[in-house]
Amino acid sequence: MQQTSHFQLSQWEGEDRILRENFNSDNAKVDAALADHAAALAGCGNCRLWATTYVGTDECGPSHPNHLTFPNGMPLAALVFSYCGEIMVLVPNATSTTYHTYMDTTYGYNRMQVSWSGNTVSWYSDQTQTPAYQMNSPSPYYVLAFYQADAE
Repeated sequence: MQQTSHFQLSQWEGEDRILRENFNSDNAKVDAALADHAAALAGCGNCRLWATTYVGTDECGPSHPNHLTFPNGMPLAALVFSYCGEIMVLVPNATSTTYHTYMDTTYGYNRMQVSWSGNTVSWYSDQTQTPAYQMNSPSPYYVLAFYQADAE
């Protein structure tokens, strides 16, 4: 009798004797695999969102960093974006991120320095003197933070 490669389930050939013990053993293996799968899915949790907006101060550089405090603790990740196609992804404890813009048919990017302290993140760009490339033009920006809902 052959067995499958992943769970060693019975694979009978024409002359093999079929025994109830083989079926019972296979059923126990399938049941255990399904239980493990269900436990893994339960650990994935649900996502909770938090959103806010801010208007940039029209400043940039290391002496004028942006600050954002998340009232519900540190998120799994956060998106900062504008109506004109700018986007930045913030990941906890990451020390840098990249600003991207897709305005009209042009594409641009800029590296940002990021620091985290508790549930507050700060970022700045030292590569340009353009507040837009630091997500800090005097226009609205939108923030969407992702939290694991069952981690509360």
